[in-house]
Amino acid sequence: MEGIVVAVERVAVLLGAGASVDAELPMTGGLTTALIKSIKEEFEPQRPELVEAFNFVCSAMIGHRGNAGVDPYSALNVERVFSAIRLLQNRADHEAAPFVSAWLPSVESFDNHPVPSSHQYIVNHTMSGFVDTAIIAKIARAAMKPGNGDIYRELDAALKTQVCKLLSEHKEVDYLKPLADLALEQGGLTVATLNYDLTVEAMCREADVDVDTGILNWTPGKALTFSQGPKGSLNLIKLHGSINWTSNPKIPGMDDTSRFIRTQTLTETEPSDNRQPAIVIGDREKLTADGPTLALMHSFEEGLLKAKRLVVIGYSFGDDHINSVIRNWINARSERTLTVLDPYWSWDAPGFQKDLINGLTDSPLGGPTGKPRMNVITKKTREGLAEALRLRPKAAPPTQLRATFLLDQYHNPMIRLTNTGPDITQLKISAVRNQPDGRTEIIRGFIRPRSGAGAFATHSYELDDLDKGGQVDVEPVLLPQAEQGRTVVDLEYLTHTGRRSARLEVHVTSAGIIKAAASR
Repeated sequence: MEGIVVAVERVAVLLGAGASVDAELPMTGGLTTALIKSIKEEFEPQRPELVEAFNFVCSAMIGHRGNAGVDPYSALNVERVFSAIRLLQNRADHEAAPFVSAWLPSVESFDNHPVPSSHQYIVNHTMSGFVDTAIIAKIARAAMKPGNGDIYRELDAALKTQVCKLLSEHKEVDYLKPLADLALEQGGLTVATLNYDLTVEAMCREADVDVDTGILNWTPGKALTFSQGPKGSLNLIKLHGSINWTSNPKIPGMDDTSRFIRTQTLTETEPSDNRQPAIVIGDREKLTADGPTLALMHSFEEGLLKAKRLVVIGYSFGDDHINSVIRNWINARSERTLTVLDPYWSWDAPGFQKDLINGLTDSPLGGPTGKPRMNVITKKTREGLAEALRLRPKAAPPTQLRATFLLDQYHNPMIRLTNTGPDITQLKISAVRNQPDGRTEIIRGFIRPRSGAGAFATHSYELDDLDKGGQVDVEPVLLPQAEQGRTVVDLEYLTHTGRRSARLEVHVTSAGIIKAAASR
């Protein structure tokens, strides 16, 4: 069948927000921006206080980041915004409250400050025309107390309903079809997703592949079960909930014949009409014990146990609990591997990404010497999904770079690097101060070709990416009194399995020496 991925090992998949970008759905920062607009359109006429409170929260977070000298708009991560709103709901009870002398005045001015019910008669009495200064003082003291957080609770609920509406408006999802192909090829597929949207479900309908989230038959306190459908069914584990899941309280009543503790059940509904969405959103709420969160995490771990390779798509490794599952899974068996599909991947990233790079990939700085256990494909999901599902980590072939000394058409000395091996990126060349035996230190540094005699030479020089069969030139700056001979230069570059290095020999001829001396 055309498009089928040939699987040589069982694969599981983890989807992050980047996997839905090609369906034209916003990521974390873009979702907050969309929420600012949608909250205004929905509530400004009837509930302007909700709009004002949300604008205040966003502007305060932007200002705080800006005052720290970092990108202010990085504060608009939707997870952080929700966490801030939840903190404000119960700020008086927060463990840090004893150390906060005062919140920003607007925190209180937007919130509700109800007069205690025991003083309601005071309000009624005062409105009748009788004024007592002691009574007025009691009312004033009640108003000066911290607000009850109601405005932020209402804002939280309103935002969640708007999230459901915004994420239901996805575009074409055909780019996800390689997932259906793999499910058919390997007799089923476990896909865990951190997203709330319905892009995978829509793709499965188009591809005529059964998909089961396991949630409709879920009972609190029990593990999720997935239906035993056709051979190519896809088990979709929505770790943080779904925009079409509604949370319904289940309360003991007179009609119940057996006793139980108040709990909740989940049903499916239209996202545009979901008033109680079962989605877990916010940095501090990801491992809440309420709802199916823990059961979903257990199903994710169970699904991974059956796989030898995990393909991670569009996830920036920002959730500690997810990272812990990945770490434990890959460390438990040496044959397990990881493939990352991310167009914005950085090999210099901190945190858990750094741990992955240091432990699972090639590195010129040392580390494990076994075969690499992670590869990275720096493409968007639409362009690279099929490749990511197919291409497992393997050792990069030996360096196939060649360095040649020559004079260009203007008689400037050049070093030409030619790549006869696989594509490489972020190529850097460096001069070597301590030459090996039999080699001579000739090169002081490098400049851009034909930069002129006044150009500043750098010890290391960043070059272009170099595809297979490609060439790139760099102009060496030779040491005073340099002699012709053989010298070595260091190269550093990236392959799909990590950062690598090589040392190449260059034969500097007398013609280059003469030309370099004449130009000084």
